[in-house]
Amino acid sequence: MEEKIVLGRPPSARGYHATIVFDSRMFFFGGYDGSQAYDEVYILDLATSAYLPQVTSFEVDLHGPLVNKSPTDSNSDDQSDEYGSGSRESDDD
Repeated sequence: MEEKIVLGRPPSARGYHATIVFDSRMFFFGGYDGSQAYDEVYILDLATSAYLPQVTSFEVDLHGPLVNKSPTDSNSDDQSDEYGSGSRESDDD
């Protein structure tokens, strides 16, 4: 089997990332390497075997509050809806 050369800057080694293939491109988001959580998005174009330049970055707050509320009911006191279940509060509380 012939080995392919992949161009561009690949993501560093990590686990716990999300990956999806769509329209001959592989999208990688986030991950954790045992000491650092990543918030980057990498895109590998499978047709050209090249990583596309990174143009997007997201910040992920791993310790902040997480509240799932219905987008149609922003005044609801209920902490669960069809999008999730419950809330998470900071460990500092």
